[in-house]
Amino acid sequence: MSNWDLEIEAAASEGDKMDETVIAQPDESLQLEDLKKEKAKAKSAFTKTRHSLLQILEEDFPDREEIKVIQKKLINAEEKAMDIMGNLYDKYKHRNDIQNVMKTTKEMEKIEEEFTDAENECRDYLIESKVASSVGSSVSRISKRDNVNSENKVESKHVTEEKEVKPEFEQTTKEENNNKQLKSELGSDMWKQLKRVSIPIFKGDKRNYQSWKAAFLACIDQAPATKEYKLLQLRQYVEGEALQVIENLGHSAVAYDAAKERLERKYGGQRRQITLYIEELENFKPMREGIAKDIEHFADLLDIAVVNLKEAGRFEELKNGSLYNKLQRKMTESMLSRYHRWIFESGKTESVECLREWILQEAEFQTIASETIHGLSANTSSNSQRNYKGNRRDGFRTFFGESQNESYTGNRVCKCCNGNHGVWKCDEFRKLTVNKRWDTAKRLQLCYRCLGHDHVGRQCPRSRACNLGGCKEVHNRLLHRDKQSFSEPKVPVRTESKTKQNYAAEKKENTDAATEGENRDRTMIGRDRKSNFVTLRTVPVILKNGNRTVSVNALLDDASTKTYINADVAAELGLQGQVQKVTVNVLNDNVETFETMPVEVRLQSHNGQTDAKIVAFTTNRVTGSLQPVDWKQHARQWNHLAGIKFPNLERDLLLIC
Repeated sequence: MSNWDLEIEAAASEGDKMDETVIAQPDESLQLEDLKKEKAKAKSAFTKTRHSLLQILEEDFPDREEIKVIQKKLINAEEKAMDIMGNLYDKYKHRNDIQNVMKTTKEMEKIEEEFTDAENECRDYLIESKVASSVGSSVSRISKRDNVNSENKVESKHVTEEKEVKPEFEQTTKEENNNKQLKSELGSDMWKQLKRVSIPIFKGDKRNYQSWKAAFLACIDQAPATKEYKLLQLRQYVEGEALQVIENLGHSAVAYDAAKERLERKYGGQRRQITLYIEELENFKPMREGIAKDIEHFADLLDIAVVNLKEAGRFEELKNGSLYNKLQRKMTESMLSRYHRWIFESGKTESVECLREWILQEAEFQTIASETIHGLSANTSSNSQRNYKGNRRDGFRTFFGESQNESYTGNRVCKCCNGNHGVWKCDEFRKLTVNKRWDTAKRLQLCYRCLGHDHVGRQCPRSRACNLGGCKEVHNRLLHRDKQSFSEPKVPVRTESKTKQNYAAEKKENTDAATEGENRDRTMIGRDRKSNFVTLRTVPVILKNGNRTVSVNALLDDASTKTYINADVAAELGLQGQVQKVTVNVLNDNVETFETMPVEVRLQSHNGQTDAKIVAFTTNRVTGSLQPVDWKQHARQWNHLAGIKFPNLERDLLLIC
């Protein structure tokens, strides 16, 4: 008995041992036993055929026709074995026998691997032998041609020439085969070293179908495997609704083709893909002036949509129609003005394609300008504007996240006169009155503490008290007012007996005591001397986590270095994190140690202009005992509040200012 016969019996006995763990039901035991016997026979036939093919390939001069016959037998044996094992797999799965299901899958993968190796080796030999046969026939044709052209030559001379030509072609053929074999080995080694491509799991989201389909077709559908095996692989890479679409089709080759057709019909198609691109363009928020990232994103979406519309032959939609008008509304007025000037000067006809051409140019120019000013390593998503959507980077300010001490190393340019010096050394700025200096600093968005332009407020690295005439305010000395009060700023007192004349007098008195913060937009500050409550600056915002949203009032506190959120709001949004112990300085100069949990939440403004992800820490109540003031109730008592639309009271969230 040969070695491969022993291997066949060992493989069959191993498969039978594996199946002994199945506890067959009385009504299914016969079917299960029949399937196991058929599996053993099929595996034995496959192994015999495979070894026969490999033995013939190891011979010195194997017959090509014989190889083709055995190759066909091997294909039939492999298909029969896979079909039987697929039925056995269904039985085990129906009985919920997980262990045998896994073992059967491994057996099928092993058979598929052995079949692929034998098939590749057979195909390589057939190709090489065909090339050698072609070269031999070329030699024969050349010899015959020489015989015709040299009929009058001596026979001995002709024999000599033939002997010279034959070794030459044999040597050439040998060199070509060696080079081809060397390249094949090098390519195989490099292929094995490549990182394996991972196929994503498709769960029924139509937006992800095309990318999933491309990965599946490249990695599995085009692989040298049977359709039954590909169907098993297909079921591993679909879940949820997509799995239900193909679940009851069976395990045959026809079922594999039907499964692909069903998925394509339900989730694919050019029409559906174009609709997704158009929806992305329609849902794109209007671009912001000078933001390179907005233009780049819009240019990418527009480019993809135009290409797919052309491929689908929908040229009518690329003309001056409804889609063209919708796309123009995504642009700013200045961009739209430049675009129409470009249309006029170039003599082009308005269309989606012209808009695409101009947007691509504009995105390229905006990127060049941004990279020139900020550098390639800078965060160019905000360009020349201040970014309020993330932590402070490259000298930009943020209301969210923890403070980061990062310095801006660009060349110093005066924002007032464009000279090579700071604003605090600018002669033009010094010539202005103090009130004009405040207005200029506000207009140029300078830091009131040092007159720098790359940061604002509490993030100033050069903060210090003024100390001119005993002034304790934190601002640059060039912004100091001689008549301002250096004590605690007075705030209007509101009592039941207070008259409108008294309020007007106190309001006038407060305008003389200007500080750094008075040049910024803020809400009304009021104090009741009996209850000692203060109303700080608030902004109504929307918190979002997945499909859950909550409207709250964002409370802006300059003294805070972190962002806090009420624990009940975090629970309502379903936010999760790791509990920590933190000591913080809360309102009214109190220090508390409490357990908190850092969570990530998305914050949006009501007008849709701001959409950012922030990190906040939970606490039982952000504002402590401080109660919000319902200004709608007090607006009736004061003429200066009449006509103002105050927002409804919501839950509070503390944010960094």
